[in-house]
Amino acid sequence: MAIKTIRIDEFADAGERSRLRDRLFREARSRASRPPGIVTIYDMDEREGLAYIAMQYVNGPTLEQMMDSGDAVPPQRLLDILRQTAAALDYAHQKGIVHRDIKPANIMVDEGGIVRITDFGIAKVTASEQMTQAGSFSERRATCRRSRCKAPRSMAADQYSLAIVAYELLTGEKPFAGESVTTLVFKIVYEQPAL
Repeated sequence: MAIKTIRIDEFADAGERSRLRDRLFREARSRASRPPGIVTIYDMDEREGLAYIAMQYVNGPTLEQMMDSGDAVPPQRLLDILRQTAAALDYAHQKGIVHRDIKPANIMVDEGGIVRITDFGIAKVTASEQMTQAGSFSERRATCRRSRCKAPRSMAADQYSLAIVAYELLTGEKPFAGESVTTLVFKIVYEQPAL
């Protein structure tokens, strides 16, 4: 078991404390069942200014750690990781959960080769829930405006994000780079990635 905590009482602003607590508990609620390919949540609570969720421990690296290790991962293994991640996202989407932050650091591979998606802290659980991290932007949360996806935009963002992960896995580089958020967004919307 792993425990994720946020020391809420260290924040003087009541609004910030509430936002952090809500984010942690949203992560727990979005994974309360035992879905395949998604880290299982066992418990959540807040005591004496410390909010926590108890979750399944994944004995293995993140995809980001695998990529940064410099060790070559066989192409068939990469495709298996992508297939399992896509299946887990499909399951979450069928349950009305959109991750909104798919990236190599949020994909873990256990010692048995099973993929687990983690960190649903900014997940969108219902159509009415719109909370995200204020002021943050991820290339992976871009919509698929160019490809005219048929999936709802929020689900399409997860699919687009997984395509970015696939591109990084297969080429070793990100498809777009920019010195500012504005430049990066422009490139995502109007340019083709380098091949």
